[in-house]
Amino acid sequence: MEEVVGLLTPVLFLMLFVAPAIHIFLDRSSARRTRGRVLELIFFWWIGLSGAQSVAAGLGHILPGHEEIAEQIGFAQSPFQWEVGFADIAVGVILILAAWKRGDYIVPALVAFAVLYIGDAIGHIIQWVEHDNTEPYNIYVIPTDLGQPIIAIILYLLLRRDHPELLDRRAAPAARHEPAAQTA
Repeated sequence: MEEVVGLLTPVLFLMLFVAPAIHIFLDRSSARRTRGRVLELIFFWWIGLSGAQSVAAGLGHILPGHEEIAEQIGFAQSPFQWEVGFADIAVGVILILAAWKRGDYIVPALVAFAVLYIGDAIGHIIQWVEHDNTEPYNIYVIPTDLGQPIIAIILYLLLRRDHPELLDRRAAPAARHEPAAQTA
């Protein structure tokens, strides 16, 4: 099981880039390849797959093989790993819900994502600097722990500024995919 979870996380990370690119290429929306539609697809794939990746990471902390995960982080296995695993799963589920339901789910999901992942990155940096913890799962996750929520927030802010109607699934379908009016 550890091998499956260990493989799932990098595959899901790669999919953060591949899935929206495929969707953009195959999109048949009337607004295909407009700035708003491209941002919409990238953002919702990004948070949905980040959620799936978070669930996979959480499962790595609680399923059989979690002792090896703790060792690869440079920690002794402890009950805190169980709590971190369920926190990862909770944030992952919230992100998946935000990608699916949109609207009022998005901001709380981004806040939870940023707090958990940036907090994790700070912890990994402290372990690296103060305790010389250079174990692979301690230092290799720092860029993704920082980058994934920051990129999600930037994408959200761009969408909110230029195409707020695309953030709400409750908007009429035609309104969600109409190109923004051009100003002269």
